[in-house]
Amino acid sequence: MTKSRRRALSPEAQAKFDAFLLEKVDHERQRDVFERVWASISDARDDHAITAVVGGTGVGKTNLIERVEAEAREIFKTQGAPRGRLAFLRIDAAPPLHADFRFPGFYQSILQACDAPLATSTRSEVLQAKAIKELQNRSPIVFCVDEAQHMIYAAREIRLRRNFDTLKHIANQATVPIVLFGTYELFDFALLSGQLGRRFRHIPFLPYAPVAKDLGAFLGAVQALCDAMPVTCGFDVSAHCRFFFMGSCGSIGHLKPWFERVLRRCLLEGRSRAAIEDFKREVMMTGKLTKIAKENDEGLKELRLLEGDEKELQLALGYPDEAKEPTPIKTARTTKPGQRTLQRDPVGTARTEDKVA
Repeated sequence: MTKSRRRALSPEAQAKFDAFLLEKVDHERQRDVFERVWASISDARDDHAITAVVGGTGVGKTNLIERVEAEAREIFKTQGAPRGRLAFLRIDAAPPLHADFRFPGFYQSILQACDAPLATSTRSEVLQAKAIKELQNRSPIVFCVDEAQHMIYAAREIRLRRNFDTLKHIANQATVPIVLFGTYELFDFALLSGQLGRRFRHIPFLPYAPVAKDLGAFLGAVQALCDAMPVTCGFDVSAHCRFFFMGSCGSIGHLKPWFERVLRRCLLEGRSRAAIEDFKREVMMTGKLTKIAKENDEGLKELRLLEGDEKELQLALGYPDEAKEPTPIKTARTTKPGQRTLQRDPVGTARTEDKVA
């Protein structure tokens, strides 16, 4: 028995589908994170700090990288595109084949992205020197590393520290702002030590929460996708807020593929209208959504751990625990030895402690 082939769209329908694939949703959460990322990029050339954009799967990190790239290219264009320089550099941190992340492949990716000849040597120090040299020569406005959570894969903490030290060395020598994009595992870099955490700026890219201030922005993104569809969505988005929120775990990155599946079904069937039943048929399975929601919850716990507790900070600095009963402060003696102190009797008459006959 031959495997069934996926039905092909007509040329006209394929053109509509391809046009929708290029649609980008500009929403409030992404705009806020982008502004923070760009501000960090502007500061990083001076202090060589490493920025990390940390978020769960489907939150929209890839679209954010594309937005950072577009901004860098626009700035580069206004600068006159100096010869030999790059506006933007991006590589993916490949997962390690074994327990520990290795940098030789990372360096080769940098050389490849810079259109430089790949090094024939496999020695890490040689590859590192060549990669740093290329970064210095190309001097991109920003150097982005996607899937950067792979860099924290290490069998021992000492190697994890070395991984971050290596990144810090590249940032110091190349003087190029480095932005890591990855999952919540990247928080491990910030919690290694105080010295490393000081050089690590984390920017959470979180999904929307089911609260009033977030749901308005989320529904705006859903409506924007409906308006961009080359077919009519015959339903009121606000009436199905809970359904769309649960079906995407509040992440815009999960909405777009969902809408693409619905659009393809409508185009294959020759329909010009999408009903809410189409979205119910194409929604992600509940078990997968539950897994994503739990991962997001664990990520929020990591973030709270990173933010810490102010009371714990006070105790670490040596401030007394305010919850305990304060120790009475003894005042200094103000009378001389043998000097008697006047007291008041119950009716207010002055008397001495010992009367002299």
